[in-house]
Amino acid sequence: MPYSDPANKPWTAEKIKEINPSTVLDVGAGAGVYLDIIREHVGHAVVVVGLEVWEPNIAKFNLDKRYDKVINEDVRKVENFDYDLVIFGDVLEHMSEEMRWSFGIEYPSRQEQQ
Repeated sequence: MPYSDPANKPWTAEKIKEINPSTVLDVGAGAGVYLDIIREHVGHAVVVVGLEVWEPNIAKFNLDKRYDKVINEDVRKVENFDYDLVIFGDVLEHMSEEMRWSFGIEYPSRQEQQ
């Protein structure tokens, strides 16, 4: 799904403003929701790289014209995470626990969230 729950946008915008990144990797760029939040709340000086595994989304949402750079790759093959901020927006829930741990991400299961 290339879109995010709009209810989370204000919280996300606030956290991104607090971090005030110079460089961002948007994993699972989808429709560019997090790019739009960054541009609106932090500005165009931030270098934002979109990582999108599903190639049709790149053309469908004009990602190559909107992001500073677009990488059509599976995140499991990425070796460089040297960014001020890496966003896994609406991606973690599609990963196995083992895969999340390989990125050093602790993400509660649905049972743990309840």
